[in-house]
Amino acid sequence: MKKTYNPHFHIITKDRYTAEVLLQEWLKLWTTKFTNRKGQNIQKVTNLESGLIEIIKYGSKIFTEPDLKKRDKETSTACIYIKALDTILTAMKGKRIFDRFGFNLSKETNLEKSNPKLLFDYKEWEYNLKTSDWVNVMTGECLSGYNTPPHLFALLENNIDIETE
Repeated sequence: MKKTYNPHFHIITKDRYTAEVLLQEWLKLWTTKFTNRKGQNIQKVTNLESGLIEIIKYGSKIFTEPDLKKRDKETSTACIYIKALDTILTAMKGKRIFDRFGFNLSKETNLEKSNPKLLFDYKEWEYNLKTSDWVNVMTGECLSGYNTPPHLFALLENNIDIETE
């Protein structure tokens, strides 16, 4: 089995016609050598929130499930492929992966100006890998009280592929 990533786009368009035109141009550009029509998906967004989540999650996808039939988080074999992830993040460095187009707000929009304040009473926190929490440097107090679920802890301990070849 190849453990590869497939760079791809998720695009929300104003209508199906625009989506079809983009798809045809994509297929023409990449030809059947590099892409397949069956692998392309056009679907109507019926829930804006879940549609946006679907798009945004790929900008920070870390875990990859080698066996797509096993998606149960308790028995997951998901891995973090460090080399592939580094290649993607290096290629995307400095690129805008999320963008908007359409209209600009008028300059009449009245936004409140902030009044910055210099703080003298603040707490310094450091992240502690062992506790999976931010810890107050002075008091040792944990910020969130988060407890890593056993399946996530096992995944982080055992499923990071650091192969360099």
